[in-house]
Amino acid sequence: VQQQFGLDLDQADQASLLDLLPKTQRPDAIRGHWSKAELIDYLFATGVQAHFSPEAITVVYDYPASQAALAELCPDGQHAKRFEVFIGPIELANGYQELTDPQEQRARFVADQRARKQQGLAVGPTDQRLLDALENKMPACSGVALGVDRLIMVVLGLDAICETLTFGIHDSLAPNNDP
Repeated sequence: VQQQFGLDLDQADQASLLDLLPKTQRPDAIRGHWSKAELIDYLFATGVQAHFSPEAITVVYDYPASQAALAELCPDGQHAKRFEVFIGPIELANGYQELTDPQEQRARFVADQRARKQQGLAVGPTDQRLLDALENKMPACSGVALGVDRLIMVVLGLDAICETLTFGIHDSLAPNNDP
């Protein structure tokens, strides 16, 4: 975001992020309802990720803390130990160091539920099984989720992820599929 827009996310406020959106993408609904975290996510997806070179692998790391609900934070407290791997604009893998502090995870769950309620969104149940595991001293761990369907799409040069499906359902998901 800093390279693409010249804006330091650590210092940016919601108004400066809104100013980066074209006027056509800033209806009053966005102005009133999108959080700073949602704006960062949108700007990254549309203004940064969309412009990654199709011939390159790009690794994005040290995400803003607001973009990693289950990840441990870096010592600076503003960034998360999270990364994503892209080929061109397509995200192939997402990984992070798992947060193992049960009090911090509970506080994040509560904050997320409060924000969702204020926005009039559905509030799901707290993941008590995860909190129980953390309370029982779940060891430090990390992981990476690789989208094999996305990898196949890139390797084969396919235009849509539905083209990677092996069963007939993909016909109904194909773009411009008129009966």
